Amino acid sequence: KLVARSKLVARSKLVARSKHRDHLHAITVAAALPERGATPEWGAGCKARGAARRALGLRVACTRPPALAVCPGLARAAYRAARRRRAARVRRRCGGGYADELGAECEARGGRLVHVLSEEFASFMLAGNKKLTGDLRAELEANRAPAAGAELEWAVERFGGAAIAGVVCVSDHGLPTSERLAHALGCGGNGILAARRDKFAMGECVRAAGLEAVRQTLVLDWGAALDFLKTLPADAPCVLKPRRGVASVGVYKASSRREAKAAFSTLLGMPVSVDQSVDVREGILLQEFIQGTEFAVDTVSCAGEHKVIHLWRYDKRELNGAHFVYQATILCDGRSAEEEVVAAYACRVLDALSVRDGPAHVEVRLAELPRGPCLIEANIGRWHGVPYSAMLGNLAQGYNAFGAVMDVCLCAESWQALPSRPVVQAHACMVHLVIKGVGRVVGVRLPEPGDEAFPSLVEAESKYAVGSYIARPSTDLKSDGGHLLLVSRSREALEDDYARVLQAQHSFFELEPDANAGAEARFNDVPSCVQALLALDDGHEEEDAAARS
Repeated sequence: KLVARSKLVARSKLVARSKHRDHLHAITVAAALPERGATPEWGAGCKARGAARRALGLRVACTRPPALAVCPGLARAAYRAARRRRAARVRRRCGGGYADELGAECEARGGRLVHVLSEEFASFMLAGNKKLTGDLRAELEANRAPAAGAELEWAVERFGGAAIAGVVCVSDHGLPTSERLAHALGCGGNGILAARRDKFAMGECVRAAGLEAVRQTLVLDWGAALDFLKTLPADAPCVLKPRRGVASVGVYKASSRREAKAAFSTLLGMPVSVDQSVDVREGILLQEFIQGTEFAVDTVSCAGEHKVIHLWRYDKRELNGAHFVYQATILCDGRSAEEEVVAAYACRVLDALSVRDGPAHVEVRLAELPRGPCLIEANIGRWHGVPYSAMLGNLAQGYNAFGAVMDVCLCAESWQALPSRPVVQAHACMVHLVIKGVGRVVGVRLPEPGDEAFPSLVEAESKYAVGSYIARPSTDLKSDGGHLLLVSRSREALEDDYARVLQAQHSFFELEPDANAGAEARFNDVPSCVQALLALDDGHEEEDAAARS
């Protein structure tokens, strides 16, 4: 998305609105600009945002420090929307996405967003959706990014004299395009560096900078993989993953060489991206497995200055045959010594990858000393994998990473006022709902905000409605069943609610088992494919043993 100054864009009629406005959350519904001629009263926004928290049922009045500006229009609209949602007490689909978050934050600062689609995504949409109308096809073509070398001519033709304040990315598939556009148009950016999108090259770049990094190799055949495994301690688990991917899709932890071989064979035949240039035949990433707590660090940078906006701790568990199933994403206050070590390490990773501007989402595993923090991967140029992180940031901190990027583009004073580490005034987490079966959904019974059994619950959303079909159980972030957002002033109260959610989540979805689902679901993800290959291998061994006897 190109962030442009509102007056010039409005004159050129380049106001691009999201197709998903009906899916905005309450905290991001304020896309309207301040009234014409009005000057934002930043201090008033703190009181209004506190009212929004109270309307959501929070027992906390977390007001943002006076130096941290909040647009009053955003807070007042959030308050009104929160009251309507609270009064209705109904479960609804909400949550929009990156475009909605950016649209609200950008327009609140006097800017507009212009939608631009990467070549890979536009081609995927045009080729993969036969139901597209002629108008939608024309819109996709019109919003397609220019070819390399044609960026300046494209910008002049499309925007005329409009000033482009920045280029931001809302999808992993668009990272190469956004990087290229920012560089060609001279509006910030970090130049071109393939290591920011290739997990293997990224790890080696971090290692070359003198930072702790995971031992790894890139393998094209099983013989090379076996040679690497022999360098690890006996019976040590390993991790196999695509060179590029998100949401733990295609990531597998193998506990034995036999299991690693099955995962290797599975990944060779599995697509990992709509980007046709991403080919698993270029190699599969094989890494040592590091024990330790996993963190995610959301940063925003401006001219080489890095600020940690949010710090998260993952609760991933071994479920449904998978080893990295998201159960919760928990907001940290950054006050502990180990959390500061993780935050500082993430900023050094950004330096190693030559990041000077824009957002980043850095995943770090904190191993025991003497190793300390080790990079899992860094998603440079985009945000946390779930846009609901903005809502939790607003409620628990009074600001979020989406708004911080818009501050860099449109409001330098507000950027300077943001702290370099998170200022957290309430405890928050997103609980990812894990589904353990397959079949037709005949009942969805999520708790609702205001439920006395879950006093910290502020939002509940299901990805599935009654009548929809669940083809596979939850094995990664993309296959979860929805989420619950918990926010409380008391850490103990939030942890108690989280424990109760884990005990009750088996009852949130009622499925009608499908007798024919086994064959269909068997090859939908890496864990099920690995188990099928291992079972097939066991069958062959039994046949061989029988033949020998």
